[in-house]
Amino acid sequence: KRNTAPVTYALNDAGAFREALVRSFGLASQDIWYVENAGLADMISLFGSADGYKKSRVYRTASMRDSPSDLIVYYSGHGAPATSGETKGKGYLVPVDADVMAIQDTGYSIDRLMANVESMKKEGVVNRTWISFDACFSGQGGDGSLLIKNVSGLAIVPVAPKVVAKDNVLMFASSG
Repeated sequence: KRNTAPVTYALNDAGAFREALVRSFGLASQDIWYVENAGLADMISLFGSADGYKKSRVYRTASMRDSPSDLIVYYSGHGAPATSGETKGKGYLVPVDADVMAIQDTGYSIDRLMANVESMKKEGVVNRTWISFDACFSGQGGDGSLLIKNVSGLAIVPVAPKVVAKDNVLMFASSG
């Protein structure tokens, strides 16, 4: 069930990125996993949970290769900060089935994604990574409306994850 408003142009952007990977960078289309309107289960399946990155599709596929794979992740959609608790300000990807008022439980944590990828790198199944989030983490939709009702986007300062590994590129959209 879709709980979030669609992001204008997100599907166009993702499709154009996929096309660029094939046409400009020479990647084989079968090596690109393209998921539209991902739910939380889709994100966990791709990147793993807090205690199960080895069950993720990325890990299972990369671990079957003879040498470490490079990993490119491009996410186009909503992002939102946690509004309270110990994760306040931390960024979450907003799946289409998320409840933004309970984003800590129904969103996919950027920190979790980075930790799981780092674990795969330490294990030697993933090599270089390029992760790009085409998402605003202010808590506002592209039309300026609030994803989280009655919370000012200025009241919560998003906290960027710490990336310490070499051979990582991490990019965030600079504004809504």
